[in-house]
Amino acid sequence: MEISKRHAMRKSDFKELKEKLRTVLGDEVDSLFKKGAELIIADIGEFYAENKKILAFKIGDKILPSLRVLNEGLVTLPKVTVDMGAVRFVTNGADIMAPGITEISEDLKAGTIIMIVDENFGKSLAVGELIFDGKEIKAMTKGKAVKNIHYVNDAIWNIELWKGKPCLRIKLFFMISVRKVVGYWNQQIRITGFHNGYNWGAQILLNLGIMENSIIIKKVRNGILC
Repeated sequence: MEISKRHAMRKSDFKELKEKLRTVLGDEVDSLFKKGAELIIADIGEFYAENKKILAFKIGDKILPSLRVLNEGLVTLPKVTVDMGAVRFVTNGADIMAPGITEISEDLKAGTIIMIVDENFGKSLAVGELIFDGKEIKAMTKGKAVKNIHYVNDAIWNIELWKGKPCLRIKLFFMISVRKVVGYWNQQIRITGFHNGYNWGAQILLNLGIMENSIIIKKVRNGILC
């Protein structure tokens, strides 16, 4: 993810943000953004944070709460419950099919923003939008009933926001780690030959987790952790 802009919102823009969220959350919006909001504009969307935590995001002309604040109980949305067989599909981004829904209020109207929860634990799996009225969905035996907008482990869920000294520590730690390993790697190549040295170095990188940690280095460079 590439961040192009990140700054504190002006009071007028912050007020507008809260009013848009109020159309979805009602008075519960006052549980979010108690002091102000930080605007983050990235290649994958527009986000709103406080204390380095993504609390809301923009989709079309709507501002919606993130799954993390729903799971923390800071705010709620109307619930649509799905059976456990649907969980893996929902958390992979699939729209919700009518047969997988075990509970939905008949009073909900098409276009309502809801949260998808599993029937066993009641955990929020996704934020979605009803394609049909709740009464119609109850009568459906096939087809898509809810559009999946934001789900566990998607790009929004995985955004991390750090700044200041922690970022510097991460950069230094991984720069030093990579340099040490590369130095040892070159030494082994000289001693054992290219093929054996390469295999040795690759194994060390895997053992130390440097290959996986390179993802964090990229995040730092792209400003996700800064």
